[in-house]
Amino acid sequence: MLMSSWAAGSYLLAKSSWAAGSYLLAKSSWAAGSYLLAERSQAAGSYLLAERSQAAGSYLLAERSQAAGSYLLAERSQAAGSYLLAERSQAAGSYLLAERSQAAGSYLLAERSQAAGSYLLAERSQAAGSY
Repeated sequence: MLMSSWAAGSYLLAKSSWAAGSYLLAKSSWAAGSYLLAERSQAAGSYLLAERSQAAGSYLLAERSQAAGSYLLAERSQAAGSYLLAERSQAAGSYLLAERSQAAGSYLLAERSQAAGSYLLAERSQAAGSY
C-alpha cells in the first residue's frame, strides 16, 4: 500500500507480509526534512524504530527484543558531536550507560547490576590522559 500527499510533501508506505507475520512502516515529511522508519517482526516479538531530523542533524535509534526482555537506545547529535548509548537487560537486572563527547575527548561509562547491588562508574579524559 502506498499513500502519497504531494500537497503536504509527505508519504506513507506500509508493507505487510501475513505469511512472515511482519510489517514495514515508513513515513517521510519532505517539508520538515525528517523521516520515521518502523519495522516489527511479530514472529520474533521485536521492533526497530529509527527517526532522523535532517534539520537538526541528529537521529534516534531504538530496538527492543521482547523475547529477551532487553532494549537498545542510541541517540546522536552531530551538531554537538556526542552520543548516548543505553542498553538494559531486564532478565539480568542490569544496565549499561555510555556517553561520549568528542568535543571534550572524554567518555563516561556506568554499569550497575541490581542483582549484586553494586555499580561501576568509570570516566576518562583523553585530553588529560587519566581515568
